[in-house]
Amino acid sequence: MPTLTHTQLRDRLQQAACVAVSLDCVQNMDEKNRMRKTGNPFLGQGVEKESTFGGLVGGRYANFVDNQAGREDKEDMMGFEPQPRKWGERVGNLVTHKGKWYVEMGVKSHGGTRYVRNGVELTGADLDLLKSFIPEKKTAKTQDHLKTKVVWRDVGLDTIRRIRAWGQEWNVVPDGYKVDMETSDETSDTATADEPATV
Repeated sequence: MPTLTHTQLRDRLQQAACVAVSLDCVQNMDEKNRMRKTGNPFLGQGVEKESTFGGLVGGRYANFVDNQAGREDKEDMMGFEPQPRKWGERVGNLVTHKGKWYVEMGVKSHGGTRYVRNGVELTGADLDLLKSFIPEKKTAKTQDHLKTKVVWRDVGLDTIRRIRAWGQEWNVVPDGYKVDMETSDETSDTATADEPATV
């Protein structure tokens, strides 16, 4: 399978036309705000969250909300204008903040999530205990009148391990990672994207 570094992936996605992608991501649960600390036995235990989800990169949040409002005949919500971002600077389809890059993405499907500690998946009582320390995600109040909520995420570029887009699939590795030249991406400057999706 061909390989992209995080910088190569950033350059591809930054100015891409609206494109459907599927991502495999791995997040370190010890990072800030991913788990509550008080009484948490999982802190410092190397717990990682592995998740797969698909959606669109290069669209606009306002369009996603407008389209969903249209599907639900909520004409009073049409012409929605989102609030300015509370953090980060938008650069094309990406956001940069404190030296890190994030991919803005409208999530359309979720392929599942699992939590792993030292390579072993957490299940049963251990999984239930871990989840009790994970803060619940909030939905924007601007979507209170929608039956089906629009899921809009900022995906850390450095959490992406695999991407399927433009009719291809790549492993994604950190910059400086030693890549076998036979499996590296040799067409990153010439690959063409699919026709832009409608959002």
